[in-house]
Amino acid sequence: MLVAVAVTGTVFLIGDVLFGLGPAGLIAALTAGWFAWFWYGLPVFQQSRSDQRESGAAPGARAEQESR
Repeated sequence: MLVAVAVTGTVFLIGDVLFGLGPAGLIAALTAGWFAWFWYGLPVFQQSRSDQRESGAAPGARAEQESR
């Protein structure tokens, strides 16, 4: 996780020098979002899909069962 913070900070610093504060903040936020997705979001998504495959449920079946 420290790598993501360091890379995002570096992107912000370089973006600030090259483009200014506003665009640098936007680019750094997109970089942080990218890291968050690939570090946390994607593994959670894959785990939930794996759990559905192991149970033999259809992709929307879990939501339908919980709503009953």
